[in-house]
Amino acid sequence: MTDQNSFPNPGFSQNTPPESKENSIQRWIPGVVLIVLGGIFLLGNFTRFSFHNWWALFILIPAAGAFARAYDRYKQSGTLDGQVRQALLVGAILTGIVVIFLFNLSWSLFGPAILILIGLSLLSREWLSK
Repeated sequence: MTDQNSFPNPGFSQNTPPESKENSIQRWIPGVVLIVLGGIFLLGNFTRFSFHNWWALFILIPAAGAFARAYDRYKQSGTLDGQVRQALLVGAILTGIVVIFLFNLSWSLFGPAILILIGLSLLSREWLSK
């Protein structure tokens, strides 16, 4: 009879480093976004609340990922460096696009604002890097 403890467990290693907090944050953000999306869909089923462009809510998943990357990078560097600002800008632009689609707002009003934000981001990267 062999001892069960003598066989190595291929799935788990004693030398596996503990999971970093940055990785855990990036993994739970999409789950929270999906729960919020499900809640909005349930709200639409039980009330008169509805969005005409409900599919735009799925754009929130990469937006939340961008905000999580910005948070992780800020925690690592402790400053609002170029990578943090870039991730925040991507998250803000994606969130703005969702708002425009959900509330049927005019692209002619908010499209130029998005271009201005991108331009300011490019300029701030140059100004703050010196």
